[in-house]
Amino acid sequence: LDGLSAGLAFESWSGADPGITKFTPSVRYVFYGVGAVKPYVGAFFRRTDIDDRPSLDSAGGRAGVFVQVGRNAYFGFGATYESYLDCEPSVYVKCESTYPELSFAVVF
Repeated sequence: LDGLSAGLAFESWSGADPGITKFTPSVRYVFYGVGAVKPYVGAFFRRTDIDDRPSLDSAGGRAGVFVQVGRNAYFGFGATYESYLDCEPSVYVKCESTYPELSFAVVF
């Protein structure tokens, strides 16, 4: 399906205590037929494992735009909202967050 992408990300934070690993499957749809500025929306699920603590799951969404800067090159600007499921406010400072998203993509 044109404009639809699926992704899988893995992060590992090591060398400090506690160690953290994150596994994130995601989907994104880019409205590709609208000109040089292309809006996008997406969703993801994230599993975070923290040493000596229960795993923490989260789900979220993202929205933004890709701006064409070359024949097949785009800069992306957007925002992401993430909500932690089964979050204990007494353990974690916040159970949801919103943060900016910047990206660069080369499309084939």
